[in-house]
Amino acid sequence: MLAAYIPGLTLLRDYDEGLLDAQPTAVPGWVLTLDEARQVIRQRTAEFPEDRLLGREQGTALASVVATIYQGFDGHELYVSTEEKAANLLYLVVKDHPLVDENKRSAAVLFVTFLARNGILNRNDGTPRITSLALAAATLMIAMSDPGEKRLRVTLLIRMLVDG
Repeated sequence: MLAAYIPGLTLLRDYDEGLLDAQPTAVPGWVLTLDEARQVIRQRTAEFPEDRLLGREQGTALASVVATIYQGFDGHELYVSTEEKAANLLYLVVKDHPLVDENKRSAAVLFVTFLARNGILNRNDGTPRITSLALAAATLMIAMSDPGEKRLRVTLLIRMLVDG
């Protein structure tokens, strides 16, 4: 019965012992552009026509988020793996509020799209790496977190993807 929960219990143990570390492995093969991010958000907003503020950008914040997941320093990308880029994408869209409304749902859709287009949304057996409810919980965990906990939240999300 507990065998299916061992990865989660291990994650809790690692957190308690201060050993929380993410070891992402997937190399991105697809690059999210600002135009594609806008298209993904537009597709989602079409499902909720009554939400008039849905998908409206605030200044250049969305462009900044997309650029951030690809930024580098001294010739090296800051976020190398697909898992790191995806986790930071989710975090930044939730916390930076690049849209007038519905940042959490938009962040979740961008996150899932990023994972899918990079071929790691599902495991080899076809089951999702992160369930719909786990995605909602992770998104809310980020939304309610202190900005000083960014590294912890991103690391937890990466571990969910790698170990899930």
